[in-house]
Amino acid sequence: MTDWHVVVLAAGRGRRMGSSRHKALLPICESGGTLDLILAWVSQRQPLSLTVVTGFDAAGVAERARSYPGVQTRHNPDPDTSGMLGSLAVGIADLAVTDPVLVLLADAVYREDFQRALDDLGTGTAIAVRQPPAERAPEVPVEVSGNVVRSLGREGDLEMAAAVQWGPRDVRAIAPAVARGLTTQWQALEPLVDGGRRVDAVQVDSDSVFDVDTPADIDDARRRLT
Repeated sequence: MTDWHVVVLAAGRGRRMGSSRHKALLPICESGGTLDLILAWVSQRQPLSLTVVTGFDAAGVAERARSYPGVQTRHNPDPDTSGMLGSLAVGIADLAVTDPVLVLLADAVYREDFQRALDDLGTGTAIAVRQPPAERAPEVPVEVSGNVVRSLGREGDLEMAAAVQWGPRDVRAIAPAVARGLTTQWQALEPLVDGGRRVDAVQVDSDSVFDVDTPADIDDARRRLT
């Protein structure tokens, strides 16, 4: 099992949910919201560190996060401008990274088969990929060959899903990407892939990792988790 630093990105406003609370706090099962589900299973794995990056509804998210032992919080004061990549930079700013950093999104559900798949990862950079729904094109296209990413963000039948493991030597690409005004993880990863750096693909299905972005998604999550 890989030893990680884990960063959970919980800064975004989530306007499609239409709630004054952070969407990751809204209950989807008896255990609570998506943030509760993530922190419960990650805490059990005893990572090297566990950081939740706050932004919108920072007080509510921080209060919930700190109810779990060993969780620290960091605040992104402007997530609308800096995006997920800026939040990730905030989350790792105090870390001396010599081990992989696993990045999870607070508004996603990660089920047990995905959690088991993490056990097979090495220490290099990897992204979760999945087949997009039939009714739409991939949001962030990924071309994969032999479980290795060959193209990211331009072409491919698969799409990037809500989990990235950054290998220790690739973490150094994050801060320069933020300085260039990039806001997403895939934008920082794309030049690494284009430059021949190995990025592994962890293939998941739509029931293993899924987003909870809207009230309809909450209803769907409740059905799936009961």
